[in-house]
Amino acid sequence: MPTNPIQPSEAVAAIQDALNQADANRKSTLQVVGEVLAAKLRSLEVKAAPAAGAAPLSSSGEARIAHYQSLSQGVDAMRQQDDHQPALAPESFVIHGRVTDSQGQPLANHLLKLTDPNQTLKDRIPPVPSDKDGFFTLTLRSAEFPDLVQKKTDLFIAVTDPSGREVYTPEEPVHLEPGKAAVFSAVSQLAE
Repeated sequence: MPTNPIQPSEAVAAIQDALNQADANRKSTLQVVGEVLAAKLRSLEVKAAPAAGAAPLSSSGEARIAHYQSLSQGVDAMRQQDDHQPALAPESFVIHGRVTDSQGQPLANHLLKLTDPNQTLKDRIPPVPSDKDGFFTLTLRSAEFPDLVQKKTDLFIAVTDPSGREVYTPEEPVHLEPGKAAVFSAVSQLAE
């Protein structure tokens, strides 16, 4: 019995639906995990509150609270990152990331400059500022930069602070593929 082949547009739609469902599941899972961790942390903190005349919290109790605080901060960071994800288009390159100091605090209004060893991009792409949470998104249309696709050019992102001092010099290149986001994280290399 012959079967009808799946049309490319149907396959693309099915894949997009599956990706949207996975994204929704991830977000709801992070929400639930965050709530469970917050409840556990509140419970530990209530137990840790010394009653009149009671002994202070043991070092293992303090360690458990610190552990749950760390897990909770990690989930919060993942949720914040999800909130800043860029929209992807098949005809674009996207570089997305965050700039922080050495303690993980966001650095706002830092400029990110995309460069390449051959200076192909020199002055073709203006610097992009990080937002109040340290996030940035740089989107390039692949039609405007066909050389990046054909030559698989190594790209580097340098970061300067609002006064123009370079605070991050990349060691590893960023590689771009149309329709995909390159995720980038820069930690200021200057002493605080």
